[in-house]
Amino acid sequence: MGSSLRTNPVDVLYGALPALLFFNTTLIRDLLKPLLEQQTSSPYAAPDLGNTYPTITGNTNDTHSLSIDNTGSMLIMAYAHAKILGDTSLITNYYSTFQRWADFLVSTSFNFPSSTMTMDGIPGVGSTNLALKTVWGIYSMGKINEAVGSSDTKYLDQATTLSQNWAQSAVTDSHIKFDFDDPASWGLMYNIFPGILFNSIMISNEVLTLQANFYRGQSAGQFPLALRNSQTNIAYPHWNLLTAATIPENMSDVRNQIIKSVHDRIVDSSQKFPLPMRYDITTGEGAMGNSGSAIFGAAYGLLARNLQNVDVNQHPSVTGSRISKDVGAIIGGVVGGLAGTTVIAIGLYIWYRRRRLAREQVSSMEHQDIQPQPFDGAATQERQLALPIKPQVPREHFAPLSRKQREALGYANETLASDNSTVSGHTTSIGVSENSADAIRIEVAQLRRELEYVRDRTDLPPEYI
Repeated sequence: MGSSLRTNPVDVLYGALPALLFFNTTLIRDLLKPLLEQQTSSPYAAPDLGNTYPTITGNTNDTHSLSIDNTGSMLIMAYAHAKILGDTSLITNYYSTFQRWADFLVSTSFNFPSSTMTMDGIPGVGSTNLALKTVWGIYSMGKINEAVGSSDTKYLDQATTLSQNWAQSAVTDSHIKFDFDDPASWGLMYNIFPGILFNSIMISNEVLTLQANFYRGQSAGQFPLALRNSQTNIAYPHWNLLTAATIPENMSDVRNQIIKSVHDRIVDSSQKFPLPMRYDITTGEGAMGNSGSAIFGAAYGLLARNLQNVDVNQHPSVTGSRISKDVGAIIGGVVGGLAGTTVIAIGLYIWYRRRRLAREQVSSMEHQDIQPQPFDGAATQERQLALPIKPQVPREHFAPLSRKQREALGYANETLASDNSTVSGHTTSIGVSENSADAIRIEVAQLRRELEYVRDRTDLPPEYI
């Protein structure tokens, strides 16, 4: 993960936890399972699965120095997965491993071995921030017990006792110490976040407000904040963002200042590299190779802390409450999808079958041998005789035109004249009398009678012999 060739590094997963919870909580299970499968007998959690990716052989180095930090992180992430998603499969299947790791944290409490280091590479002995990781790790095991139906409350009792001891030893009148033994020490208390995520009241709102006021006064309001007061020139942007998620709602100005300081570095176009995991607070310069890490998922802390928690105590099944609630909807969707697919398949089959039959019918007609039939005159005559015959209307005989009618038409005064008009090779001139209009009307009447006679004829068409 990242550019280090480490496989599933626990410190990066812990920083990315808010983003994983917000976008897809199931990914937490998939990322933690390989780590758990490799450590079924380990007394504490390893920092990763090795640094030879893509060859994964497990971490074979001496990781005892990081055991407190990694073990607390694994317990916190496992319970967060169950708490937000309602899926208890992970904590049920690996319950014995989580219990063994919780016992390891209880045995050390705040008495860390001298070789203890944090995942930030600083000594862990006396670290109040690492002590908080121990508290939340043991607390998570107590809540895991409740989720799987165990009545054993020793882990919750131990977490409550440790949180009280922590408050008495770490909180001053002005702020939270970064080192138990140094009242003037201060730093980023980002390990408060799991308590806010779990809606725990073991860290009071008064303590959170006290620390937020202290952040406001550091460096005259200049941000980002250093990881600790003894190293004020180096900024850890991901832990600044996770710390911003621990600021109370009524202290939004402090929260916004912290977020803005990281944003300003992100949009600074004068820098050579994208936002690195560590950079100089004054110049903003970072080293190549430590940017673009999934650990910046810590930026989603403000969104993750508002996620709805699931009461896993009432849903101890392996599948989890949300999955159980959705079983009916999932089954209904699957059945509906199958039914719809079946209907579509049947429709396509019917369409294809009809199309095939139509093609076969056309093909058979094309190959049919049609023989010409001889002409049968007798049959034709029979069909014609069978037709209905309209009664014959007797032809009307018209009397010839009288002399006066002919005179009116001008036939009696025909004369030949030369008018330079040639019709069929002859030159003619027709004279018309003054009664020509009456003659035309008579002629039209004659033509009308002729047309009526033609219309009333019912002679059949000639027969074919």
